[in-house]
Amino acid sequence: MALDQETIKNHLLNLLAIDSPTGRTQRAATWIVEQFERLGIAVETTRRGAVRAVLPATNPQGRPALAMAAHLDTLGAMVIGHWPNGRALMTPLGSLSARMVEGARVRLETRGGALVAGTVLPIKASGHRFGLEVEQQPVSWDNLELRLDITADWQGDTQAVRETAQVGDYVFFDTEPSLTADGLIKARFIDNQAGAAILLALAETLIANETPRERDLHLLFSVTEEIGTGGAHLLLPEIGDLIAVDIAVNAPGQNSSAMGATLVHKDKGGPYDFDLTRRLTGLCEQANIEHRHDVFRHYFSDTQPATAAGFDCRMALVCYACEATHGHERSHFASMEAVAKLLHAAALQPQL
Repeated sequence: MALDQETIKNHLLNLLAIDSPTGRTQRAATWIVEQFERLGIAVETTRRGAVRAVLPATNPQGRPALAMAAHLDTLGAMVIGHWPNGRALMTPLGSLSARMVEGARVRLETRGGALVAGTVLPIKASGHRFGLEVEQQPVSWDNLELRLDITADWQGDTQAVRETAQVGDYVFFDTEPSLTADGLIKARFIDNQAGAAILLALAETLIANETPRERDLHLLFSVTEEIGTGGAHLLLPEIGDLIAVDIAVNAPGQNSSAMGATLVHKDKGGPYDFDLTRRLTGLCEQANIEHRHDVFRHYFSDTQPATAAGFDCRMALVCYACEATHGHERSHFASMEAVAKLLHAAALQPQL
């Protein structure tokens, strides 16, 4: 089995089709567990709903285990109240800018579990009614409303609309994936469903090819990274190295690779392990994997909560390309493949 773009793409599209905002990750976690069970890999779900899969060393030498982590939770919203017209007022789940959700197609999950389609609109949505006020209203969640595609909303039945969208209900955003023939993908929530897809493709390759390994490999899938608590509870004492897999920041003033892997030296949580990052750089050079180095200003990964929790292991961050992060994201499968090949090389090392 090849560790290629097509494999990663198939897994990513499957994950993008599953609603997975922080707090409602159960379906995505179940899908991941089913894939590992299909491969015959030992897998468990934690009490908090995260997933841990373990690939034992084929030639164990008693070395500390290597872990790789990606988060399954994405962004979303929750109903917190109602406007006078009955439409829902929302609060974001994770750092989702109001600027990036005006006009978004969504689905409300009702208290009974039904999904109701809708659209996120600014409260002044009609230029024919409000004129230039449409352009002048502030960008804020306090200026957004949820228009549901139900007859009650169309007819202005305020009470029925309120009863449909109740406080605490989740709002799922359509990911709307779109692909080009030359390898680009744009969608919401490439972050971090692509990271999970990469780890699953890596596991498939290691199992299919029966590649010799001296270290146990833990593949970790956290479910609260977007709200800052991430993978701390997934680490076990035997883990010596942790590599987080997440999005790069492809934006002005950054040095992230568009077609390769990005090795991150520092983010808002501080510097990553110097020696581990340098060793991963060496693997890129040995395998001729396109890569760059970057520093992220406004960014945490799954390693930050693990560090705060006091876990004694080295930590590094490896990223695939992503433009317009936490918004209308775009990436390239060549970058994801580069990350996958780097992780494959790391998994085969007797030590890093």
